[in-house]
This record gives sequence, structure tokens and C-alpha cells, in this order.
Amino acid sequence: MTTAPCFTLNPHVSAATTAHGAVLLDQRSGHYWQMNPTATLVLHALLDGATPEEAAARLTAAHPSATDRAGTDVAALIQHLRDARLIAEAPWEGQKGRKERTPRNERNGKAAPDGHSSPRSPRRRTRKPAPPKTRR
Repeated sequence: MTTAPCFTLNPHVSAATTAHGAVLLDQRSGHYWQMNPTATLVLHALLDGATPEEAAARLTAAHPSATDRAGTDVAALIQHLRDARLIAEAPWEGQKGRKERTPRNERNGKAAPDGHSSPRSPRRRTRKPAPPKTRR
């Protein structure tokens, strides 16, 4: 049984609501994103545990003229926030009546070396170059 993802802000991201929407700050890089009120409405819905479909329904309720494109707009916002590493899927979905699942590192029995839910390190690993071959 597949359940819809539940989203959370990454730990290095802080959010502040403003008069004109919201601002997200990536504390690691110092970059910030200013969001308009519509994107803020969708983000708050997702962070409150709404599915993307429920967030699209809230968007449609607030802006009836957006009915035909609400689903694609929500999907595009989610993708943009993921690409910028501002949000992530919650490690488990035990909130709001959703089926609870175990984090990846408990499910496959491997502990992540850096404490993340994935057993792979987020750092890029490169292979050491082979020693030069000598002619005989």
C-alpha cells in the first residue's frame, strides 16, 4: 500500500512568514527564496501534512480561477523546493492518520555512517586513479 509523501523543511532551512508570503533561508549556503502568498499557501498545506492533491484543493478553494492548473502548479512547486533541497519527504508518515513506515536505515538493516536515513554518504566519492603501468 503506497501512501502520499508527507513533507518537512530540511533541518538547515528556516522559514519566516511575511506580509507578502514567506521567505525560506538555507542556512548552509546563505541563499534565500521569497515566496508569494499562493506558494506560501501550498507550502503551509504540505508542511501541515496535506497530500499534493489536498494542497491543490486548498489552492483551488482560495483561487477558483486556478482550477485547471492547480495540480501541475503544486507539482512544479514541490519539484522546485526539492531541487533546491529546501524540503524533503518526512522519514516516516505516522502523522495525521497515515500509515507509519520505518526509516530506510532501519528497513534494510544498514546504519548510515553520517546519521542520514540513506546508507550512502551525501559526499561525492571518487575512485583513486590507478597507478601508472610500467613497461618492461
